[in-house]
Amino acid sequence: MKKQYLKISLMFCLITTILLFTTITPQVHAAAKLNKKTITMVKGQKKTLKVNGTKKIPVWSSKNSKIAKVTRKGKYGAKIIAKKKGSTYIYAKINNKTYRCKVKVEAPSINKKSLKLNAGKTYTLKIKNTKQKIRFKSNNTNVATVNATGIITAIDSGTAKISATLACGKTYSCKVTVANPTSTNSAASEETAKVDAGEYSIGHKHTGDGTYYDGGYTGGCCNLDAIAGDYYVAAINKIDYRAGNLAGAYLKVTGPNGSINVLITDTLADGEGKKGDIDLNKEAFAKIEPLVTGRMTVTWEIIPLPTDKPIQYVYKPTSTQYWMEVQVRNHRYPVKKLEIKNSSGKFVELERQEYNYFRMDNPGAGPYTFRVTDIYGHVLIDNNIALSPSSAVNGKANFPY
Repeated sequence: MKKQYLKISLMFCLITTILLFTTITPQVHAAAKLNKKTITMVKGQKKTLKVNGTKKIPVWSSKNSKIAKVTRKGKYGAKIIAKKKGSTYIYAKINNKTYRCKVKVEAPSINKKSLKLNAGKTYTLKIKNTKQKIRFKSNNTNVATVNATGIITAIDSGTAKISATLACGKTYSCKVTVANPTSTNSAASEETAKVDAGEYSIGHKHTGDGTYYDGGYTGGCCNLDAIAGDYYVAAINKIDYRAGNLAGAYLKVTGPNGSINVLITDTLADGEGKKGDIDLNKEAFAKIEPLVTGRMTVTWEIIPLPTDKPIQYVYKPTSTQYWMEVQVRNHRYPVKKLEIKNSSGKFVELERQEYNYFRMDNPGAGPYTFRVTDIYGHVLIDNNIALSPSSAVNGKANFPY
């Protein structure tokens, strides 16, 4: 009887133990942990932090609430508010255990909030004071595009918003307004159109091959880098360049898909191209013919440069009272000749160089009186033009339309 009782007691203990472990096991929870161990934020931004794996309500705190402030959000979460640049920790305490998340607060800034560009120009948009990855996007790629490194390219007239989104979710934006001076076609006046300048008269159309090059807006033999960035540019064949004195001329070029206006800043090499040929920069070519073709038949004619600014005089940096080279810039029509008034009160013509400067020995210390004549007979006289090799000197007017 005693043995039977003992067996029953042992069996009861065994069953109780099994039931006990079966009951307890489902009550064991995974270890509590924060959903993020590090967070990068920008000043003023809000983020949510949460403790997972527990039903205990955490107590939240910030090591430095001046950098990042924390408040409870729901039962297990917290709202972090970035206050100022710096690093700190956010703590979640559950019973006697503390969990922490490192918070880094940045204070980025965008280098441009609004921007005006001429078509074909570029600008690099930057977000300063951040090491986060940045995603750039344009909301109107017909007006302006942006690449992965923030280089904005102005395409055509209009407005576009360029957004720069940080990895933390904060977005900065720049409003881009694109003007297209090359589409401006201020007509020559009736008086100018009547002037007989031979094949370079207003309205006379030239025909040739249109090609393109990959170069940008600098380095042309006309030495017009300072203003070339405002216009589409092109290189003209040497025959028309020399015969028409076309350095700095503004041309309307018509191809299969429309017209584009370009500034002549360079020439084709001797022996390259025939009379009438023109080599457009890549952006200009693409406006009137797909790049894949590489060549098209074009017509072109001289039109007035659409500017309201006066002509400028630019000296070679090495110019002195003993030797001088000076260039005329921003002229509405091609320049035929440049003259200087000598000590006898007579105008003397300066020697024209193919690289778009006018040369003279022993001009004196200045200031000078210059007389500029364009190919249509318009004349400008500017007095008191200082010898200033370090900066451009404005004249008082431009050639009339």
